[in-house]
Amino acid sequence: TFTAGLGRLHAKELYAHEITTLTGFAKRTTALDESPTHGTAETYDKLHRQARIQLEGRRTDAPCHELLPITQGLGLTRLPHPSAGDMFFDIEGDPYVHGGGLEYLLGVAFRENGEELVYREWRGLDRANEKHAFESFVDFVMNRLEAHPDLHVYHYNHYEPTALKHLMTRHATREDEVDKLLRGGLLVDLYAIVKQSVRASVERYSLKDLEPFFGYERNVDLREASLALRAVESALELGDEPDAGALERVRAHNRDDCAAT
Repeated sequence: TFTAGLGRLHAKELYAHEITTLTGFAKRTTALDESPTHGTAETYDKLHRQARIQLEGRRTDAPCHELLPITQGLGLTRLPHPSAGDMFFDIEGDPYVHGGGLEYLLGVAFRENGEELVYREWRGLDRANEKHAFESFVDFVMNRLEAHPDLHVYHYNHYEPTALKHLMTRHATREDEVDKLLRGGLLVDLYAIVKQSVRASVERYSLKDLEPFFGYERNVDLREASLALRAVESALELGDEPDAGALERVRAHNRDDCAAT
């Protein structure tokens, strides 16, 4: 099946119960007729509900969702109070660049004086400029934190904090500042909050798959963005200068990711 969150062992268990399609799984009265060999009954109940909402989305050809029960310390209760200084962060990186990969574009969206979102980016198309981009980004956040002590930096999934720790270690710089971001709870992962808050008719809970639910329309078509990403990253892996047009499309794609976040 294409049920979101269904792993290989879960699929094996369902096949053992002769459940082979999302539709067949969703239409069942209960998830399983007996206790599973792999995993817990609660896990399959959750997968069953996920299959049902996905089937509803297929039938109605519209985004369908349901809110999960509110639990203190989970989901929406983990959202900080909004701040005028809040930032929305996304990184473009290529793990195949020689020497351990390259975080070649760091972008953030934020509001100035309550106005529309402003986007800013730092590029690091080689190792020296990667360091400079990383330092400049961290310094920008720290300066903004002085003006807005209640700000948070929102991201979607674990890539951004992992990359920041990696950059801090690789370049042996901004250790105290990154530690403040991490230990101070300034980085907020919206993916974890979404997963604990909402059940949606999607096969994956990626930012792009969820955009129809909150009405975000991208400025750069995802297929066009994918081609530009491949072009830029191929050039970086070969040690060449990326095409300016492709790089600009990647920048616009990164801005879309920040704004959608």
